[in-house]
Amino acid sequence: MTNRPNQSASQARAARNVAAVNASAAPRRFLRIADVQASVGLSAGTIYKLVKRGQFPPPVKLTARSSAWLASELDQWIESRASARQFKAK
Repeated sequence: MTNRPNQSASQARAARNVAAVNASAAPRRFLRIADVQASVGLSAGTIYKLVKRGQFPPPVKLTARSSAWLASELDQWIESRASARQFKAK
C-alpha cells in the first residue's frame, strides 16, 4: 500500500464527519442553573444578566416554575468564548 500525500487530510475529514454524526445523534440534555453555573463558572445573577443582554443562551421553560438550559447551546457558547480569545506571543 502506498502512502498518498492527501491520505492524512482525508482521514481528518472522515474523523470530523464521524464526530459531527455522533454529535447530532447525541441526546439533548437539560441543565438546571446550578449545573450551568458549574459549567461556565459564572454566578446565577451574571448568567441572567447576560441572558437579558442577549449575550448568553436563554433558558427553556420546562414548567410554569422551572427552567433549564440545553447543554448543546452552552457547549456552543463556551466554544465561542474560547475561540474569541486572543493569545499574545511571548
